[in-house]
Amino acid sequence: MLQEYIQYADLIGWVANCFILFGMYNIGKKKLSGFYFNIIAHIIWLFQSILLAMSSLFVIDILLIIMNIMGIKSWRKK
Repeated sequence: MLQEYIQYADLIGWVANCFILFGMYNIGKKKLSGFYFNIIAHIIWLFQSILLAMSSLFVIDILLIIMNIMGIKSWRKK
């Protein structure tokens, strides 16, 4: 049973990694959509942290979601 969870967690992690790469690329191109890609990635990692019972991953992803929301607000003001 645990092995199944680990396999799913690895797949979930790779999906989140793809979103974070798209997010960073778009932020590098000064596109607001990059923040949204990052938020999606961190939400996916939240599910992964729950699946693996990793409180440290959960907390950092909550904080990074908040920081991305702050980035969206900051960029919209400009």
